This record gives sequence, C-alpha cells and structure tokens, in this order.
Amino acid sequence: MTTRVLIISEVRLYREGLVRLLRREQRLDVVGTACGVPEALDVLAALPEPPEAVLLDVPATRGVEAMRRLEPSLPAARIVALNVSDADAAAVIAWAEAGVSGLLARDADVKEVAQAVATTAAGGTVCSPRLAAVLLKRVAATAGERPVAAPLTSREREIAELLEEGLSNKEIAARLAIELPTVKNHVHSILTKLKASRRGQAAAMLREEH
Repeated sequence: MTTRVLIISEVRLYREGLVRLLRREQRLDVVGTACGVPEALDVLAALPEPPEAVLLDVPATRGVEAMRRLEPSLPAARIVALNVSDADAAAVIAWAEAGVSGLLARDADVKEVAQAVATTAAGGTVCSPRLAAVLLKRVAATAGERPVAAPLTSREREIAELLEEGLSNKEIAARLAIELPTVKNHVHSILTKLKASRRGQAAAMLREEH
C-alpha cells in the first residue's frame, strides 16, 4: 500500500530534488508539487484523489496561514513541516500550535522524511529530537500558566474523535446522522473549550491527551 503525498516548497531546486528522492521509496506516491498555496489548491482540484500527507516547506510565519487555507481541501491529510530550525523556538512552537502532525529539522534525511510520511498518514506524530527538546522546554516554562480547558460533553467528545480521524463537517453529519448546522455548532464549541483556532490544532491537542 502506498501513501499519496503532495510536496509544497517555495524553493524549486529543493522541491524537485525531494520529488526525485521520494519516488525511489516504493511506499510513497508523489501525486503533485507546488511552490505555494495558490498552486497547491489548483493541483488539489485536479487530483482524482486527495493526498494523504503533505510535506510543507515554508517559513512558520506563513505556514500557519497556509495550513488554514489548505485545510478545507485536505480535511484528512496529515501535514509535516520541513526544514524547521531548532534555533527558532517561536517557529517550532507556532508549527506545533497550528496542529501539524510532524516537525522535521533541517538535517532530516530522505529516510526520515519517508518514515514521517508513513507514520503521520497512519495517524501518528513525528518530531525531530532537537525540535522535541524545544517543545519540552516550552511546556515546562508554561506548565503553571496553562488554563484548564472546559470539559467536553459526550456528543462533543464523539465529534472530537471524528475530527481526530480527519473527517469533514459533512462526513461527521453523515456518520452521526445529524444535521450539518448541528455539527458546525459542536465544532465551534469544541474549538472554544479547547481554546484552539483551527480544527487541526484541536485534533492535535486531543491526540496529546491519549
């Protein structure tokens, strides 16, 4: 079984080199590339099936916005941020708070990238050791400041589990046999209670609880 992958990188040389290397991996199928979000949206619209994983190589300052714009077209795809510097703690934290499924440092090799795609596509998370160290320091520094999230109702918890699976609002409505506006209201409540700005961020927070 292969994993469908979309590569987004502003650097053409890096993008094309990564394509050549990943196509040697039998378990991966690179279905498209793009230099940015607008091109990525065009690529996605032309694909018969959406990718299961996205490799995103853009600065964190634009990466969070990129994820927000891509999410409607990629409700179930796992996003792995590439070339993240452990020297930029703010960028590491911004990516994590945005809800990426993977964080890879600049020195990650092609085997690590391929394994990150496989792991995240299967529902797991990946983080290079040095980047994990940055996040742990952040958690330790803010442990006493973090507010306690309001508990979710049983129905919200049920919907939250489907958010973790990457289902869209319409798919959740069909799965639970409830109206679409009801799903939207519950999702809004979940985001509010978890103090999350995006569905992906909420899903990442819920995965941390397990």
